Amino acid sequence: MTSLSIRRLKKYYGSTLAVAGIDLEVAEGELVVLLGPSGCGKTTTLRCVAGLEDISDGSIAIGDHVVSEAGRSIPPEQRQIGMVFQSYAIWPHMTVTQNVAFGLKLQKLPTDVIDRRVGAALELVGLGVYSARHVSQLSGGQQQRVALARAMALEPRILLFDEPLSNLDAKLREKMRFELRRIQQRLGITSLYVTHDQQEAMVIADRVVLMRDGHIEQSGSPTDLYHRPATRFVAEFIGLANMYPGSFSGGEARLSDRVVLRCAAPPASVGRDVEAIFRPEQVVVSETPIEGPNVFECTVTESYFLGNTTDLVLDASGVEIRAQLSPPKLYRPQTRLWAQIMPEHVILLPRTAEDAAQSGRAA
Repeated sequence: MTSLSIRRLKKYYGSTLAVAGIDLEVAEGELVVLLGPSGCGKTTTLRCVAGLEDISDGSIAIGDHVVSEAGRSIPPEQRQIGMVFQSYAIWPHMTVTQNVAFGLKLQKLPTDVIDRRVGAALELVGLGVYSARHVSQLSGGQQQRVALARAMALEPRILLFDEPLSNLDAKLREKMRFELRRIQQRLGITSLYVTHDQQEAMVIADRVVLMRDGHIEQSGSPTDLYHRPATRFVAEFIGLANMYPGSFSGGEARLSDRVVLRCAAPPASVGRDVEAIFRPEQVVVSETPIEGPNVFECTVTESYFLGNTTDLVLDASGVEIRAQLSPPKLYRPQTRLWAQIMPEHVILLPRTAEDAAQSGRAA
């Protein structure tokens, strides 16, 4: 197995800085997901690792070998990488076996080695029985597996994934998330995966690297980013969140004259102006009064049945609270309820000028 090291990576397109000096270490066997909105620099970073883009500054090393630095770049075919593209990039006039063997034949490997590697890769992705079919006869999910088998047959040191599931329908995309994760764990290949889909990232990743405007906003396990967001942007991008500007004093965040949140362990860096954040599924809803901290009498303004959950929008003395109920239960508008948010679920972040501007745009 091989590690990946990205140090002070910058990439300019003309005067536009697409990647702004990021540092990233991917350990042997780790699957790291680069996540973020369009234009954040995640795909550019992946293409730099693949050797498809020259870098403007910094360095990229695969194992002990520097493959990219300013003014010098090893060609992609010499990097011992496998890449799975969004568009599959497979040959429609070839059979499954011919597609998977294509790169191996370019390497002029012996026929018995090619046959062994192709057979092993197809069995791993569950396509052994389709080896003689033309790929045009396969479903989208099966074609994506062909692309994965072709990459794995090369026995790469690093696997790179460029939004490989975005062309699949929703149900197949969900299924393939688990399949890709299972295969990567079985192989133990160091992998870098790009997506804009936060649910996909949460399922697949050992570690999520959330990017924004060419920078790394936060890096950590999926649970770290979800439960301990470092910024408002992270809390908004990863999952759903209730967010409120407030003033903090004496262990409490005041959101309005009548709505005050007690907080369990506010960070020392928090000043008076804060963003108070909690997740909709952490809101406890009751049809009778609740005893304890952070209890608010509310009225239902909206109620949506989503199958496994119900989304509620509640009005707590002029403060809107979004709640998710599981098992689901619908309520009529103007129904009186009580909502509770336990202090340990309240996240406080320092409020910045950018947060204020975002709140203004949202309003």
